[in-house]
Amino acid sequence: MLPGKIQAQASVVIIIERSYYNNDSASNAGIYGALYNWWAVNDSRKLCPAGWHVPADDEWTILIDYLGGASVAGGKLKETGTTLWSSPNTGATNESGFTALPAGDCDINGAFWDIGKDAYIWSSTENISRNAWIRELGFTHSEVYRNAYNKGDEISVRCLMDSEDHYSLTIRDANVYEDDTVEVQISTGNLTPEDDIISYQFDIEFDTAALDYIGNTITGTLAEGGMVMVNAGPPAKLAIGYMGTNAITGAGDILILRFKALKVGTTTLTMTNSYLNDSVVNNLTNGTVKIFENIAPTAAITYNDSDIRCGDALLITAAFSEPMKEVNPVRLSLGGAITLSAVDMTRISSLVYTYTWLVPKIHGLVNVTLSNGTDMAGNEVVSTPTRGGSFTVIPIHYGDVDDNRKILTYDAALTLRYSVGLDPLPDVDPVPWDNWRDTTANVDGVGGVTANDAAEILKYSIGLITQFPAESGMKAAYEPYADVGIAVADGNVVFKSFGELFGLNVFVHKDNECLGSPLFLNESLLTATNITATKYAIGVCTATAMAEGAEIIRVPYKVTSTKSITFDLIVNTLEKQVTIDLSTGTAVNKENDLVFYPNPAKTTLYFATDYPDARIAIYDVYGRIVEGKQIKNNKVDISKLGSGIYLLRIATGNKVVSGRFVKE
Repeated sequence: MLPGKIQAQASVVIIIERSYYNNDSASNAGIYGALYNWWAVNDSRKLCPAGWHVPADDEWTILIDYLGGASVAGGKLKETGTTLWSSPNTGATNESGFTALPAGDCDINGAFWDIGKDAYIWSSTENISRNAWIRELGFTHSEVYRNAYNKGDEISVRCLMDSEDHYSLTIRDANVYEDDTVEVQISTGNLTPEDDIISYQFDIEFDTAALDYIGNTITGTLAEGGMVMVNAGPPAKLAIGYMGTNAITGAGDILILRFKALKVGTTTLTMTNSYLNDSVVNNLTNGTVKIFENIAPTAAITYNDSDIRCGDALLITAAFSEPMKEVNPVRLSLGGAITLSAVDMTRISSLVYTYTWLVPKIHGLVNVTLSNGTDMAGNEVVSTPTRGGSFTVIPIHYGDVDDNRKILTYDAALTLRYSVGLDPLPDVDPVPWDNWRDTTANVDGVGGVTANDAAEILKYSIGLITQFPAESGMKAAYEPYADVGIAVADGNVVFKSFGELFGLNVFVHKDNECLGSPLFLNESLLTATNITATKYAIGVCTATAMAEGAEIIRVPYKVTSTKSITFDLIVNTLEKQVTIDLSTGTAVNKENDLVFYPNPAKTTLYFATDYPDARIAIYDVYGRIVEGKQIKNNKVDISKLGSGIYLLRIATGNKVVSGRFVKE
C-alpha cells in the first residue's frame, strides 16, 4: 500500500499521512481501516497490493446486480448486528460475505462524520473532473446508493482481486458452402502493453466428419511476426502454440485456421487448455461453422383460382425449397400476355411468399419468373419456378354473362336484373358478381352494369349488332341522342322516351314509400324491378329504340308529407337526376344546363361556360346526328345548317349538358 494519503493543495499533489477516523488509529485502524481520498485510489503506484485493484464503477454495478439490485444489495453487503452498525441496521444479512463496516468519512475540511452509521466506498471511476463515483450503505435502509463524491473527501476503499478472466479468447462463427474452404478466426479481448503477452497456446477440438484441417496463417493478425506451430496429429484436435518477441496488444484476431467443409450442417469448434503466457484463460467462447449446400433455392408456384379471368384478384403463392433471407425481398415478374417487372412479394414466412395481382383486360399465356431473393447462404433464387411457372388468362367473352359460350336474350335478362340490384345467379355467383362477370356484362364499357348493357346484349343476341362498344376499346365518338321526360299526371309519375332510347335505369334512394309498383306501357320492353322498403329500382331495355315521345312507365304515387321525389336516371349510358314536385307536377333537372347565345342564331353560337377543345354533337328533331363540331374559343360555326330546331349535346365523362336552339 501507499505509505500515506494524498492531499491537493492548489495545483500541487502532495503525499501525506493517510487518516483514521478522528485521527485515532489505535481505536479505529484495526476495525475500520484507513480513509483515503480519490487521488490515492488513482495513483499510478497503486493503492492495492499486486494482483488487486480498486474496482471500477461498472464492476460495482456487476456485484450489485448479482445481489438482486440496488434496492436489496446494501443489506446483503452489510455486517449483521448492531455492534459496529447503529440500530436498526435495516436489512443486514451479509449473505455476500462482504462484511461492509460503517467507517464514516472525512470531508475536504478535515471534519469526520458518520462512523457507525454509514459506509462510503470509492470506485476508480471519475464522474467529472472533481468528482468520482462511490457506493453508500446506511444503517436505516437496505439499499445501496450510487453517488458522486468530491475527490478530496476521504472514505473507505475495498480492493478487488485481479482476475485472469479479464483475458478472453473467441472462436468466431463462420459460414461456408459444402466443399469450399472456410477460414476460422481466433481472436483475443483487449491486451495492453502491461500484459506483455508474447505467447499463447490452446487446443481446438472439431468434428472431422464435417471439417478437414488444411492449414493456418497469422499474416494480417495481431500476432503477425511471431511463429505458430500446430500439431494436427491427435484425432479431431489441433494442439496450437505461438511465441513472439514483441507483445501482442489490442483486441482482434491472433490466428486464422483453414478447413475444408465436408458436409452440410452446423458444427462446433471447442477451445480447451488455453493460456496467454502462463495465465490460464477461462473466458472462452466456442464457435460454429454453418455449412450450406452450394445449390440455389427454387420455388413452386400455386394460384388461388384455376379459371383466371380479367378482373380476378389472383393470389400467387411461391413455396421455397429452403428458408429465404428476409433482408433480400423476393421479386416477381410477369411476361407474355402482360408485362409486370420485379414487384416485391409479401413474406408470409421464411418459406412462403405471396403476391396479389388484379388481372387486367388481357388474355393468353402469362409466364412467371422470380429474382433477387436469396437463401440463408446468399444463393439467389432460380428464376424459373419448378412448378406453376405459367398460367392462362381466359379471354373476356363480352355479353356471355352465364359463361356458356353463347350470347342469348337470357344474358340480357340477367344483366338487366343485376342492374337493379337483384341476384340473378344466386347459386353460381351471388351478388356482387365476380369482377370478370361484371366486366363481361359491362358491354358498353361505361360505368357499372346498367340497362343499356342489357339492351346491347339483346341487340347482339338477335343479330342487330356484331360487336360491343367495349370490344373496340373505346366509345363511339357520338352516341345517339336519347333522353327521358318526366311529368306528373293523374296521380302518376310518367316517363316518356325521346331520341334513340334503348336502356333506362330508374333509382329512388329516399322517400320511396310513397311510390307504387310501376306499370310498363310497352310490351316489347324487357323489364326488371327491385322494390323493397329501402330500395326502389327499375330497369327497362329494348333491342330497337323506343318510340319518340311515347309513355314507357307510369309510377303511381300517394300524396304524403313528402312533397318531392328525386329520381336518379341512367339514360342509355348517361347519368342525370330529376326532382319532381308532386304538388305542382314540375320537374327540376339537376344536370348542368348548356348556356349559349344568341338563340335563334344564324351563323355562330357562343357558350357562357368554357369547354376547352371539347366536341359538340348537333341532332335534328328526329334524334339524328347531323354534325360534329370542335368548340374553339367558346364558339361553334352553324352556318351550314338548314333552318329548323336542333339539339346541342356535350358529353363530359358520364355526364351530359344539352340544350335546344333555333337556326334561322
